[in-house]
Amino acid sequence: MLAGFGVAELEAGKATLLQHFEAALRGHRLAGRRCLLIVDEAQNLSLAALEELRMLSNITEGRRASLQTILMGQPQFRRLLASPDLDQLRQRVLASYHLGPLTRDETRAYIEHRLALVGWHGNPGWENAAFAAVHDHTGGIPRRINRLCGRVLLYGALETAGTVTMAMVTGTAKELAEDLEGAPDLPGQPDLLRRIEALEAQMAKRKPLLRRLMDMFANQGQP
Repeated sequence: MLAGFGVAELEAGKATLLQHFEAALRGHRLAGRRCLLIVDEAQNLSLAALEELRMLSNITEGRRASLQTILMGQPQFRRLLASPDLDQLRQRVLASYHLGPLTRDETRAYIEHRLALVGWHGNPGWENAAFAAVHDHTGGIPRRINRLCGRVLLYGALETAGTVTMAMVTGTAKELAEDLEGAPDLPGQPDLLRRIEALEAQMAKRKPLLRRLMDMFANQGQP
């Protein structure tokens, strides 16, 4: 039972939803449009959910699929797709591509492109070595680049830095690694106590930055 509904009610609801979905696809086709479904973070989907997506490919019109689907995911999605339970889904795959890490030059171009999209015109500036440091600390993985650069730019804004330096990138990458990996094990201390002490140390170190951030937001609300 789910929210007061039994299996029969849920199946009936799914059938109705599918009918509406097919009608929407038909309407787009009659209007001369093609439908594309993009599913991000596909590695987090269950086998049942992936099978449901495969069933959508059965919706056809004149022997042509009414819906094209693109599944995007992390490398572990390739292992998930290799499951014997997804044999029928693999048969529907027309093309697959694995995006490798960005090179150092590509990392710089990627950062500059992302900055330009939000109106960046060279302020703050970036040292050449800072771009290289971002690549070194992220391995050219876009998701890691985004996370590191976001933290670096926040730090630079709080410090009113006019230039992003290699030292800023390196220091921020170290702090980020500590956040993600946790504090090192200390013999004889309970895990909970170790984590509390590590959290208190991090908060103490960042208190000045947090205070500046709060002052910045407070000043924005003043006339």
